[in-house]
Amino acid sequence: MRRGVLALVVDDSEINLIVAQELLRALSIEADLAGCGATAVEMCKLRRYDIILMDHLMPEMDGIEATRLIKDICDTPVIAMTANEDPDAQALFLANGFTGFLPKPVELEQMSSVITRLLPKKKPHIGGSPKTGETLHEEDNSGPAARPVATLPMIAAELGLDVQKSISKLGGNETAYLSVLRLFTQTGPEKLRLLENMLASWSWKDFLIAIHGQKSALANIGAAALSEEARIIEAAVKDGKHELVEAVFGGFRTRYSTLCEKLHTLWPKENIEFRDATEEDRDQVFDTLRNIVVHLNNLEQEEALELLTPLLCVRFGEPLASSLTALRSAIGAYDYDGAADLIKRILKGASK
Repeated sequence: MRRGVLALVVDDSEINLIVAQELLRALSIEADLAGCGATAVEMCKLRRYDIILMDHLMPEMDGIEATRLIKDICDTPVIAMTANEDPDAQALFLANGFTGFLPKPVELEQMSSVITRLLPKKKPHIGGSPKTGETLHEEDNSGPAARPVATLPMIAAELGLDVQKSISKLGGNETAYLSVLRLFTQTGPEKLRLLENMLASWSWKDFLIAIHGQKSALANIGAAALSEEARIIEAAVKDGKHELVEAVFGGFRTRYSTLCEKLHTLWPKENIEFRDATEEDRDQVFDTLRNIVVHLNNLEQEEALELLTPLLCVRFGEPLASSLTALRSAIGAYDYDGAADLIKRILKGASK
């Protein structure tokens, strides 16, 4: 990567992690990914980062607590990357050790400006991106990031997705957008199921964090209307209007389900069924990772992803779940050295 800048992105949403990674890649910046605050703290003990992009609302350890612990380890600048619309949010972040602030959904120019200000001697460069427009109409079934088999613009028009705006925010990178959209299609039904369970059990704190994440994820794929619905639900939870949340969630759930069903027609052969981890899964995961390393050494991307995919359907705990998400991203980006290093860290952590 250009100029040797190394970033760490911390977010509990896989969609937001991939979006941030793609934006950083457009700036020729290498990025490690962490799906929770605790994982980020441990990663900062193992590796020196030039800049950290930190989500605010996350389960168990939020961004503020994680930043405080990281500041005890190193002096790396930490940027709050959040959809928190509270006018006092920026002051809150600065008072708790953050160096700057990026509103979600993050845009390329904003990220470039912040990094340039904080790392002037390692100024990022916005590289060339794939052309936009007609390529979205083409069918290409080669490789793990294959084009959808249906015509995306037709479905986007039916669903009200602002595809071109989302691509523009990714620096014009259509491939990155399709990767994000594909991930949303795969994980959306599970995210909705978790929201339903949280609402049914009145787990309002967890529900608030989850709907906050979906607000950003929906914005990243161009589903502006549903993202706005998620924002309204989030605000109602914060105001303690729980009866209102229960009343409006039904409509949101229906429209979210319809979105997932329509998008699924783009990748009809992919239907991930998530399940809880068993002891057998935990025993086998590390052997599988060792086998993935063999394929990485032979530059066999598809074979490595084929072994990894079943693991992504299992509900592992942290930090393993976040590490597997980061591993998928690294392999998909042909970052075989980074993927191999991540597997080494996973195996080393398991041996302790």
